[in-house]
Amino acid sequence: MSNQFTVIDRDNKGIGVTPETTDHGTKSEFLKNPKQGQLPSFPGDFELQKLTITSPHKKGDIDLKAAWSDFNIYENLFRNYLTADIQIVDGVGLMESLPIIGEETIHIQVKTKGIVKQRPPETNHPGPFEGSQNEGRLSLKFRVVKIHNITKLNDQMLTYTLNLVSEEAILNLKKKVRKSALDPAQNFEPSTISKLVERLYKQFFQRGRPDAKKIFIEPTKNNTDLIIPNQTPFKAFNFLASRAVAKEKHAVGSSFVFYETIRGFFFISLETLMVGGGLGYRTTEAQDATTSSQRTSGGEIVYTIPEDPVKETYVVQPKRLGIEKSEPKNVAIEMTAVDQYEFSSNFDIMENLQKGMYANRLLTHDLIRMKYDTLDFNLVNKAALKRQFKENDNIGAEEIIEFLEQSEDAKNFTDKFTHLGKGKLATEKQDALGSPESVIAFYPTNFAHDEVFKESVGTLGVHGEPKEDAAPNIQPNRVEQWMQSRMVQSQEIDNIKLNIRAPGLSTRTVGDLIEFKLPTQYLEDRDGRTQSQHHTYLSGYYLITKLRHHFNKEKYEIQFEAVKDSLNKSVGKDRSAPEASSSSTQTAEEYTSSRVADFQNTGDTSRGF
Repeated sequence: MSNQFTVIDRDNKGIGVTPETTDHGTKSEFLKNPKQGQLPSFPGDFELQKLTITSPHKKGDIDLKAAWSDFNIYENLFRNYLTADIQIVDGVGLMESLPIIGEETIHIQVKTKGIVKQRPPETNHPGPFEGSQNEGRLSLKFRVVKIHNITKLNDQMLTYTLNLVSEEAILNLKKKVRKSALDPAQNFEPSTISKLVERLYKQFFQRGRPDAKKIFIEPTKNNTDLIIPNQTPFKAFNFLASRAVAKEKHAVGSSFVFYETIRGFFFISLETLMVGGGLGYRTTEAQDATTSSQRTSGGEIVYTIPEDPVKETYVVQPKRLGIEKSEPKNVAIEMTAVDQYEFSSNFDIMENLQKGMYANRLLTHDLIRMKYDTLDFNLVNKAALKRQFKENDNIGAEEIIEFLEQSEDAKNFTDKFTHLGKGKLATEKQDALGSPESVIAFYPTNFAHDEVFKESVGTLGVHGEPKEDAAPNIQPNRVEQWMQSRMVQSQEIDNIKLNIRAPGLSTRTVGDLIEFKLPTQYLEDRDGRTQSQHHTYLSGYYLITKLRHHFNKEKYEIQFEAVKDSLNKSVGKDRSAPEASSSSTQTAEEYTSSRVADFQNTGDTSRGF
């Protein structure tokens, strides 16, 4: 039997990591080394370079710099496109003379005053995320889709609000995807999800549009033959994201999202964002490369976790203290001092239990081979829970009540995903753990069919060629890899949510990894002698998921939601003690991969074959 296989095989059986940085201070170079003229004159100062409206019914642009009173730009990691709104004070009858009827385009160019273009260091081996970093200037084009709140101020003036969306949001609703993952350019061979996303984006959003936005796509593993059944492109991308698994080992689960930022569209996993973002992907140099173009296009794409993945550190401290003699330094200090913060969410045991975060079960049924399988997920691994077992004299062994519901033949997996902190959201003492029957999913599988049915079935192959020349045409759906992982990871980021309002910084964007230093309320640290520490569990790394750029005539500020899928430290550990290494419990991918290997090497069907 051949040793060559691709079904649910992971050469790099990954274990999630936690981001690390040795420098816990200010990150932005222009704030670390402030210089006169390269900083705003005060926190919140901005430069509005362009604000115009164009209409197909009137030639040229109309300048709105004197007509606006407030505008917002919204980014959201879980929304597929940018939105905005602008409040207009109209004293010249613009709404009637243009007229504004939903066919207009708004152009905006704005930035934090004094900031120079921010660029990452150049590299000879650019990867798929080259050019994805926010350079500090917001240069955007929106379509007007709604006008509301029309209010008369006096006999000569009206005020109203224009709602705006990216042009792609309208293009998306005009089209439907009816495509297969089989690539016509490769003799209709199956392709990876990342390649399929690239093809679809080119077809629906780049073809015939010279100024089309870029898309930055994280490489995925495993070929697929998925069919998109008459969905809008954005809905198709969301569908594909729900089944994608990253190629590199730092991203263990299934947490892909599709969204838009100032720089373009992204198809990337949350785990990659948690360790520093897509710029960690680089193209290795091809062995026979002799020219620059060959070096950048001929190699393999690999991921290296950035040495300093954090984009900025935000602190809670009083404003306008004048700590430094230099005014630029004082401004730089205040740029990363939050104006206000609150936790809109921390934990919800009932919701976590109902949505399968603590434990869940996947029942897969194979209709062809008439088999079923049971896969159980537990947030805290079974070995840790054994410390809570008690002696049962009736059976002469240890038991724990939470595991009485667990299927005897279940395959057990645990949380080994990449996280923002080293402490799980629950300890082994959480009584909501250990009951996979709390959430049960039932899904068909064709697991390992491409191995079991290696030879083509029937007299002819899928393209009508003789059977002996036919290639295998079965692609497993790999539900064992993505369904439970996505269920758990989606709920983990729905626990700790931090809302921050801070001075406007046009380099900030969704997907940024930040560090937040929350002052402790621990009494022992407030005795007047002990050096003040930060909150043991809620300080640390956060991922920005929602961002509002808010501008009015006086200042620019940002308001963002940042999430944390774990605690900064494990509960019960010494506050200064290092964390223990991660568990050796296998992941779902490792288990299914080992099953395939066992079957190929031994032909043994006892592990579910």
